[in-house]
Amino acid sequence: AVVTWHVTCPSTAPGDSILVLGSAAAAGCWRPDRAIRLTTSPATFPLWYGAARFESGDAGLSWKLAIQRADGELCWEAGRDRDIELDAMSKLLVDVDFGGQASLVRLRP
Repeated sequence: AVVTWHVTCPSTAPGDSILVLGSAAAAGCWRPDRAIRLTTSPATFPLWYGAARFESGDAGLSWKLAIQRADGELCWEAGRDRDIELDAMSKLLVDVDFGGQASLVRLRP
């Protein structure tokens, strides 16, 4: 499965990063140093984006967003972990506001 994230987060500063941390190896197994690091640019800010490929054995993903501040501090979004069901052929787009609602779109394989 390939999952692409589009995250809106205007509360970051230069040097900060948005991380997707989760239960699968492709999402770092909850370790910030192995997380999916999203990117932005002056032209796309406050939209952060990135993608990851998950192994065929990953049937589901529990995940959460965090802001990693320039000084290394990790600021987790509030609320419960988020969950996605995966299968080997999935192509998914997750559109989410940091700490808010998320929508999931299944794209054609």
